[in-house]
Amino acid sequence: MVERLANVWLLAISWALVLFFTFALFNPQGKKYGGRSTIDGTRWGVSPSQAESILRDFDSHGLLDEYLHQERDFDLLFPIVYSLALASALALLIRATGAPHALLALPFIGAAFDYVENLSVILATHRLQAKPPLPLGALRWTLSIGSRTKWILLISALAVIAALLVWWIVAVLARTRAVPRGVR
Repeated sequence: MVERLANVWLLAISWALVLFFTFALFNPQGKKYGGRSTIDGTRWGVSPSQAESILRDFDSHGLLDEYLHQERDFDLLFPIVYSLALASALALLIRATGAPHALLALPFIGAAFDYVENLSVILATHRLQAKPPLPLGALRWTLSIGSRTKWILLISALAVIAALLVWWIVAVLARTRAVPRGVR
């Protein structure tokens, strides 16, 4: 379905939304954290011990409610936005290059793992806020697996987009060189 809907307008609108989320929502929110590392701010994902450490740091500085607000409000919508942006770019390039359609699954599977991460953060936050705080247990692991798998898939999707873009440019250049001079 995304492949049929993909056009330059969808690409432009979805990437504009990605920029809006990044700069208008997440950047101001991140400034409230005083430079603390967040689960999403750690490239390549977090280990189970890092996940718990980050959340406990937010809790000890009274920022856990603020972080929970971000996770519940902004970060539940953002995977839809960025997966649509990545998929629209992929769909246009797949159409132009004839690459396998299965590549469209990368951003959506990445978004699914982002939801695993986000829901794990929400549940872990509630466990830390319980009186007395409850141990995170397996949530540390589901959060870590969701976080790391999300990053691997999304970086893979970006790499595929870059490779398909190069493939398309090379193909266009090859076609323009193949046309005899008098025909142009």
